[in-house]
Amino acid sequence: MLACICIATSIYALINQHLVLPYGGKRRGSFYYFDGYEITLPLISLVLAIIGLLAAFTDHYDDRENEHVYRAIRRYSLGLAYLLYMIGLAFGHRL
Repeated sequence: MLACICIATSIYALINQHLVLPYGGKRRGSFYYFDGYEITLPLISLVLAIIGLLAAFTDHYDDRENEHVYRAIRRYSLGLAYLLYMIGLAFGHRL
């Protein structure tokens, strides 16, 4: 389900060339607005998150004994997605 939300958000950002993403918790949370070329890093981070989430889904249904491969895909794609998301916040505009 979360992968579907990330896919829909990515498609919306590509079509409309703007994106609003949350940052922070419930009490001190804020939103960041990305427009034009600024959406590049957040969009790449969303695609990497999709890859990590789909790797978990695929691992559940794959009967072969290669869980270490899926675990590595999840770890590196989600870690890189988080890193690019944090770097991308520097280019966003706080709402």
